[in-house]
Amino acid sequence: MMRFCLVFAIFLGALAAEPARADAYTVAYDTVQATEYRHLSNGFLGSRVTVGQVELNTPETNHVAFAGIRFTFHQTDAGGAHATGVGAILYGRATNFSGGVATGVTNVEYWNANNFINNVIVSNAAVTPKVFNQSFSLITTNDVLDAYYNFYIDQRKAVIVSGGNNAGAVVDSPGSMANGITVWTSDAYGNPSSVALGPTWDGRAKPDLIAPRSAQVAASPAISGNTTTFTNSSYTSIEGPSLSTPFVAGAAAILLDKAMDAPALSNATDPRVIKSILMTSAKKMSGWQKGTNGTADDATAPLDYRQGAGLLQIKSAYDLLAAGPQGTGGVMRLGWDFATISAGQSFSYDFSLTNALSNGSNFLIRATLNWNVHPITLTSNLFRNLTLALWQVTNGVTARRLDLSTGLLDNVQHVFAATTSTGDYRLVLGSLAGNPSGNESYALSWQVAEVPEPSTALLALGAFAFFLMARRGRCAMSSSEKASRKTFL
Repeated sequence: MMRFCLVFAIFLGALAAEPARADAYTVAYDTVQATEYRHLSNGFLGSRVTVGQVELNTPETNHVAFAGIRFTFHQTDAGGAHATGVGAILYGRATNFSGGVATGVTNVEYWNANNFINNVIVSNAAVTPKVFNQSFSLITTNDVLDAYYNFYIDQRKAVIVSGGNNAGAVVDSPGSMANGITVWTSDAYGNPSSVALGPTWDGRAKPDLIAPRSAQVAASPAISGNTTTFTNSSYTSIEGPSLSTPFVAGAAAILLDKAMDAPALSNATDPRVIKSILMTSAKKMSGWQKGTNGTADDATAPLDYRQGAGLLQIKSAYDLLAAGPQGTGGVMRLGWDFATISAGQSFSYDFSLTNALSNGSNFLIRATLNWNVHPITLTSNLFRNLTLALWQVTNGVTARRLDLSTGLLDNVQHVFAATTSTGDYRLVLGSLAGNPSGNESYALSWQVAEVPEPSTALLALGAFAFFLMARRGRCAMSSSEKASRKTFL
């Protein structure tokens, strides 16, 4: 059996202590709807889910933010600021700061990254967690390692959420794996990085989602200045790509919690469904477009290379999951399906938009199709090409195509359109006639929302107002705050 001895990069540098305050760092939880979702008080906050945290150091388990959490350590590593900050977002209790996301999680298992790769992924070992957070990357792409990850997810039905890399411009392993969820960064308000992460070395569209890189989190002893005890004031405001990943992993834990509780939603425990729902419910931020600039690759590049499908939206994802599974034919505006398709087949999902729009609004139609790559050996895959199209329908016939996603390298297709027209619409899912024989399991989710569309002038005014507020916030900072705030590259 092949073993890896790898060099990793984590996505944070030194941390600095700051008092908790309602600024951009706490806004991050609002940006992804974590705060709004917690206010629902529906009880689905990850309590049924064991989470795996794969790191290079361990969380500081005696921090008040981790009260009531049972940790299992598969290695004994030193406690560190990186794992503590990531854990605070993923499962930290909401005490004197606004995090975390899956605050109901009570069981966390820790692996050192090298140990996890060799003893879990490469060994295809059955373990308890079904959601794993990986806020690290190699310093390169390793297609053999990606194949091991793809095989593990395909066989063990695990949701593995990984960062892309530390600086963008290239997707490092394991974030370059096809079957996992790859996350890139936004600022605390959801504005995407100016640096594209994708495509991958072999031309696939990544990332899948973006989430904030800035947050208020639990601080390690080195940050709080106390090596033995913690208090509610032991928090810090930090930045770095590492923080984007646990927002998404926490959202996946919430969805799994709900799916594990409701028999009617049991198919949503499959990672393909979780990935599809998270991507469909994501919010398109300014500048979103498929692939590169222009329209030449809009049909063949399913995602934006900076934003993926968009900004994580936790409550919207939960609402989409809770809408429940629906089969082919007539469907509601909100729903998902987990089914199979074989070569040469096509399926239709029809819905109607009948409500009159508010003045200046659009219907936003989003849908995401996910399926797995099936590794046969370390260098070959069983891969079937699926396609997805969105049509406007007249008298039962597809009349005008609004979007098409046919990327031949990707195991994800995504369509998006804004329209003001009521009437009938159809999603058409197809499997190419030349695909290998056999059934391919797929997850498809769709969402229609009515969203006001501000004019270009208003968008410009909003951007100018944001610029002024940001400047005012910086001017209002004390000299000690300015000295203590760090940016992690």
